[in-house]
Amino acid sequence: MAFKVFISHSPADAEQVEQLHMLLSATGIESYVCSHDHQAGRSLAEKLQAAIDRSDAVIVILTEASAASTYVSQEIGWALKGNKLVIPLVDAQIASSLDLGMLQGVEQIRFDSADPVPAVAMVLERCQPDAGNQLQAHGQADWLQVVMLALLAAGLLYLAASGSTRSSI
Repeated sequence: MAFKVFISHSPADAEQVEQLHMLLSATGIESYVCSHDHQAGRSLAEKLQAAIDRSDAVIVILTEASAASTYVSQEIGWALKGNKLVIPLVDAQIASSLDLGMLQGVEQIRFDSADPVPAVAMVLERCQPDAGNQLQAHGQADWLQVVMLALLAAGLLYLAASGSTRSSI
């Protein structure tokens, strides 16, 4: 069964969320993104809590926008209450001024939106607790191929984002 993660974020960070979602999917990790799960008429809080409960881990994308979000704060609390692995992915530009609240003292991964590849590689490493078993079962070359494909995809996304930024200037 695939490793499942819930991505906690602010809607303002949709671009970073989509990049992370695509990269995790490319490596066989299932990721839950609220905006991909439309359930008209259902309580949003219940939907998010159920998704966190089904997840093996919660990745929290912490930016200025998400640090101000009550939903992100509540998702962190629900994940911690459920003894879920919580991985803070913190925007390097605001990391020193960020109040981590309940995540104070939890080791974090800092990311640079201009170069997300190193942070994504660390997330992949943390989300694959049985990577050693997978290397033995599928062969090191196959596993490395998947990781390299994910890193290539991150690089292409970065180049695409850089190109669209340059053309809009």
